Amino acid sequence: MHVYERADAALTELCEQLDVAGPAPRLGAAQPGLAVRVDPGRYRLTDRDLRVDIAAFTGRLRAPRFAAVACAAAAVVDASADAATVGDLSDVERAAVTHLLHLHHAARIRGLGVENVGAVTAAADVLWQPDQYDRDTLLAVGVWDVLPRVDSAVLPAAAVTALYDAVRQQLGDRQFGAWQLLWRRALAGRPTPRRSPQLEDWVVLARQWLELHAETFGGVQVTAAAAPVLTGAELFTPNPVADPLGRQLTADLADAAQQALADSAATAALVGDRPRRPGVGGAVADRDAGGAGGAMMSGQRVLTWREPAAGDRRNLRIFRDGLTVAGHRSPSMAPTPVPYPSGRLNPRQLVARAGQIATGRQVTATPWTAIRPVPRTAEVLRLGVIVDASATMRPWVEMATSLAWAAAHAVDQRGGQHTMWAFGGEAFVVVGDGVAPPKVPVISDPGSGSAGCGAAVTAARSALTGRGAGLLVVITDGLLPDSQDVQDAIDDAHADGFQLVWALAGIGGDRFIPAGVSVVDQPAPAAMAEAITSAALSVLTSSYR
Repeated sequence: MHVYERADAALTELCEQLDVAGPAPRLGAAQPGLAVRVDPGRYRLTDRDLRVDIAAFTGRLRAPRFAAVACAAAAVVDASADAATVGDLSDVERAAVTHLLHLHHAARIRGLGVENVGAVTAAADVLWQPDQYDRDTLLAVGVWDVLPRVDSAVLPAAAVTALYDAVRQQLGDRQFGAWQLLWRRALAGRPTPRRSPQLEDWVVLARQWLELHAETFGGVQVTAAAAPVLTGAELFTPNPVADPLGRQLTADLADAAQQALADSAATAALVGDRPRRPGVGGAVADRDAGGAGGAMMSGQRVLTWREPAAGDRRNLRIFRDGLTVAGHRSPSMAPTPVPYPSGRLNPRQLVARAGQIATGRQVTATPWTAIRPVPRTAEVLRLGVIVDASATMRPWVEMATSLAWAAAHAVDQRGGQHTMWAFGGEAFVVVGDGVAPPKVPVISDPGSGSAGCGAAVTAARSALTGRGAGLLVVITDGLLPDSQDVQDAIDDAHADGFQLVWALAGIGGDRFIPAGVSVVDQPAPAAMAEAITSAALSVLTSSYR
């Protein structure tokens, strides 16, 4: 079989795994038309790369550059297929619609976890070539294509720090915020607030995008490519002028690509040619396994289990003690019949009391009603903990999973229901059957995106079907691209009687805080357990007092 035929077969199989709607990409020079073509020379793909079966996980590890280009091309296929059905648009408007759909599908593919660690980064030096543009065009490329991909964890933030700083300085907070709002709508697949967007909604977003471009970069012209392109950078005319920012960004992307290639080679050596375990996302390891065993890899996500440490047991005590207090604090005041004068008189009981005295029987009647405190019985708790396992939450994930483990045991010991979900580009279950795990989950997902929070909230709510007070605790840094989906899921949870605690990790940034939640903003990981427990118990006792 010819090397191109072998590569085309691998591309077709990979697109089937990714549920791509249009015809699979093909190798060869770019040609006009709907079919997406990948030029091996343009993206520096060697014959050795093209002979690797990138439809297999180990193949993507051995040929990460080919895998990166293939995933980019697959996103273009979906975007081009959608945009082709929109009529009566100018060439530039159609190019903008296609580009925004491309950003969305690239984020969707990234969230599936089929790539190895940093796969797209492995081709960053050939997909984006910043030294080919003047300063103004490079800044436009930044907001059109590069920074949105950083926001969805397709590209590492560390590789584009210089570009980010230059864009923020040039645009200012107002214009940068406007761009960020638009690209996050595209990434989340919600071009307008409508829950079920149609293609005309993407046209609306594209026109807003082009209006903002004209306002921000009036002198930078957008060109409509003759054939589908793999990055938005290709919508701008190159103009190499040896700009220092372009040279620095090119060098930074090259360094990131080399690091991603080295990481892929190390992972390939580690996993060898063992067959990939089934399941792209949402895989759960055996919670009874310990140490390095019991690990399950889903794309780049690894879930293992460790023995509880002193900090975990401390969190358990905090939550258990808090639940005990919440179950019996603030006793209710209830009317209580009594045999002595106090409060309202009940005439029937008074007549009965007189008759009992007259006949010499034991007096059991209680003619008076007193208002007395009645201890409140312990509430049964339905608790769902949702953990943000995205790349931006890496310093906090261990704390979050420790708290989730402690909460599960505290609720289990009091006869309640619990579940734990996480999200990192997608929602996946960690503890779903309501049995408190003897070991603490450890989630490692160093390159995941931040989408999926809304789906995780919905899944956790659906898993808690019993009686009792419903509480969902979301631990996140608030850097979420799909904020409207999250708000919708929280509104649905409220409608089902759940209370929400929104625990923010980290400091600063454009953090999303939904409406209708109790906010915990605690930048110190060591104090997060007490802060979340206090907020959760405050919500519960105010709701059931």
